[in-house]
Amino acid sequence: MVVICAATFLVLFIRHHAHTSAITLSWHEITPQTRDLFKPTLDALQNVYVEAFVPLVKPDVYKHDPRLVNIPPEHRSFVEPKVVAEITHSLQSGWHKKIDSIYADLFTHRIAAAYVVVAKDHSNNVLGFALFTEEPMKNNLETRLLTITEGSRESIARSPSEHEEAYVWLLAVSPHAQHKGLGKSLLFSVLDHCPHIKKIYLTTSASESNEQAQHFYEHVGFKRILKGSFVVRKEDDSAFERAGKIVYLYQKK
Repeated sequence: MVVICAATFLVLFIRHHAHTSAITLSWHEITPQTRDLFKPTLDALQNVYVEAFVPLVKPDVYKHDPRLVNIPPEHRSFVEPKVVAEITHSLQSGWHKKIDSIYADLFTHRIAAAYVVVAKDHSNNVLGFALFTEEPMKNNLETRLLTITEGSRESIARSPSEHEEAYVWLLAVSPHAQHKGLGKSLLFSVLDHCPHIKKIYLTTSASESNEQAQHFYEHVGFKRILKGSFVVRKEDDSAFERAGKIVYLYQKK
């Protein structure tokens, strides 16, 4: 029997430091039955996802894209718009695949439940969101982990109940709303609204350009337990590739 949160829609008002404008966190359960109704919200979240992740993807693209490697700074402005447009398109495509995958996993009962918490300002603008699934991290690793460079599979202990673990599929905060505590509020909202959750897992890129995100997770209390290469499907679905990732765990006390 699936354990779900006490409500499918809850709202919490929070304030950040000296800022006077209230931020609302709205909590939603994702179900196949409400997909059409929830589509406008997901479309709005896609915009925040792209806005938040383009700056993270750009440094790695600049290192490897033949159009940008060793290009004189005075010429970069001519190439950059096209590169950013391609990154944006790739992220938009990836967003739809992530959402389709969650709905498919809910329909087949591979995951027990899925939730999204959305942060908005007083003008109803979306500032960020976190996307969670209830699934054992052990199962997640079995299908995606290829090789391990730090830690071991034994560091991911299977919980007595699959409903005790939440996996963070995505955390995205608009650049102008970062460094104000919003990311932390979004991450830990799952503990407030789903008291049965005892562990929160997430994976993030192991690249040097992602060190800021790594420091953030460690700063808010996540423990680095594993590093390795993971299966990632290419955008055109033609093949798989390896991606270096770090697995983090937060355990409720």
